[in-house]
Amino acid sequence: VRRPRYGDFAGLSVAELHARQIELAAEQAAGLQAHFRKTDPDAVVNGAWPLIPQQRTEQ
Repeated sequence: VRRPRYGDFAGLSVAELHARQIELAAEQAAGLQAHFRKTDPDAVVNGAWPLIPQQRTEQ
């Protein structure tokens, strides 16, 4: 069985694809944050996409 080259994304409009990318980036960040919090309870992974707001740095 041959699968479409782009799977579930093949039939999406540009706007739908962009919205899905935002959702997937947030899901990935949440999973990565959960993983990091196994060793660092204060770990934070910013799920913003496509632009990540400037992060504050501690001085």
